[in-house]
Amino acid sequence: MGKTLFAIDFIVILLVMVIIGKEVAMYSLVALFVSSRVIDFVIEGASSGRAVMIVSDKHEEIADEIHKQLDRGTTLLQARGGYTGTARQVIYCVVSREEVMRVQRIISMIDPTAFVTVNPVHEVLGEGFTYDSEPSSISRRRRKLF
Repeated sequence: MGKTLFAIDFIVILLVMVIIGKEVAMYSLVALFVSSRVIDFVIEGASSGRAVMIVSDKHEEIADEIHKQLDRGTTLLQARGGYTGTARQVIYCVVSREEVMRVQRIISMIDPTAFVTVNPVHEVLGEGFTYDSEPSSISRRRRKLF
């Protein structure tokens, strides 16, 4: 939504730049950029993230490195190639927007030929996102409950 509004308003500002002047147009573009980012943040929410799906023959190594380096959990999904019919494991992991590049580096280091998709995720709930950020404290609380 914010990007769409930014694009439309950007065109309008460019068209009237002759009338309002270059300086006012530049300030308007800066304010427009900031407001479009705020709109996107409000719509996406503070708890948004990215879902990463990784198809690789080295899925165990990649998942282990994600666990070690990012302290993020992964889920292994059973899959079968539509064209080849080959059974494979797919790694599914939700990370913050800032961690996507680190995941991509881990993947390219272990298996540069892996097939990777990254999708926006809205409303991420659960350990590491909405609960206490330190998993060990959650584990301690769970042990006390049982």
